[in-house]
Amino acid sequence: QFAVGASSQPISRSESVRVALDSMSSVNLCSRSLSKDLKCITYKDTTAVRSLHASSIPGLATTLRVISPDGVIALIRTLVVDDEQLKESGCKLLIGYPDLERIGVVVRLPQPDPHLSGGLLASQDILNQAALTALRQHVDEWRSLPGAPTYLARLRPIIGGETKDEPEQQYVYELLVPPSATTSETTHKKQFDY
Repeated sequence: QFAVGASSQPISRSESVRVALDSMSSVNLCSRSLSKDLKCITYKDTTAVRSLHASSIPGLATTLRVISPDGVIALIRTLVVDDEQLKESGCKLLIGYPDLERIGVVVRLPQPDPHLSGGLLASQDILNQAALTALRQHVDEWRSLPGAPTYLARLRPIIGGETKDEPEQQYVYELLVPPSATTSETTHKKQFDY
C-alpha cells in the first residue's frame, strides 16, 4: 500500500492505495475513478499505450504524489485510463519501470556468470555443441514427430558418396512420410477463401 494524492492537494488528503509495480511497463497508469476521488487536475495527453495485442491513446494525464511505505515521496506523471484497463491488475495505480527507482524500488537483474556453460546466457558455440550432443544420443533411431505422429524421422551418419551441404557435414536428417500423406483429398468446395 502506498499513500497517493493529487500533486495540487496537501499531503493530509492522500489516500492509501493498492499500487502495482510493473518493471515491464514504460508508462504509469491511474484509474479514472482514483483520479476523480483524489480531485486530480487532468490535462490532455497524446501518449499511446501499447501492449502485445492492442494500442490506445487514453487522452488524459495527471500528476500524482506517491509516498512509498518507506516514506519516499515522488511526483509522478501518469496517464488516466478507464478503470476496466486496470481491473486485472487489482490496483488503481500502476507504476512503470522509469519511475520505480524514484519511489525507492530498485530492480536488480542478475549478472551473467562468466563461467556459465549453459542456459540462456550460453554462447552460440556452447548451445550448438549441446544440441549436437543431444542429437548424437539418438543417431539411427526412427522416432515419431510430436506434432505428426505418423511421420518418422531420424538422424544418420552421412554415407561416403553422398553430397554434403557443407564440407564439415557429418549427419543427414531423414523424414519418412506415410503413404496416406501423399494422397490429396478435397473436403471443401473452396479450399482457399480469399
